[in-house]
Amino acid sequence: MRFRNRIQLEGLVLMAGVVMLGCKAAPPPDATLPRFVLADVIVSVTNRSTTAMEVYAGTAERDLPLGTVPGRSTRSFSLPSDLGRPASPLHFEAHGPNSPVAVRSDTFRVAPGELVLWTLDEHAAGPVTKR
Repeated sequence: MRFRNRIQLEGLVLMAGVVMLGCKAAPPPDATLPRFVLADVIVSVTNRSTTAMEVYAGTAERDLPLGTVPGRSTRSFSLPSDLGRPASPLHFEAHGPNSPVAVRSDTFRVAPGELVLWTLDEHAAGPVTKR
């Protein structure tokens, strides 16, 4: 594209700058909601199955999503503080995508500084261990 004079070129550059300023990135989902993390309680989930598993941590009242653990991999999470007090009984639950069947752990309690380990097999889950 050829411009006949410098004014046309400067006008085009100015218009492009205005358009770029108007195109701000959208904030991430729930960006306005504060999320606190119990950074000193880490959960490590090992998924030995071939499918990805959605992992939840919860209390008797509710479950909160921790995230997805791809098949044949391990992923670590920090426990969200909105699960309640550290002395509350917790459990884990996992299920594959579009699967009505969930695998659930026994209930357990955590203390600050603990590493919580949970292993998932094809159709079962190992016990929750802590270090």
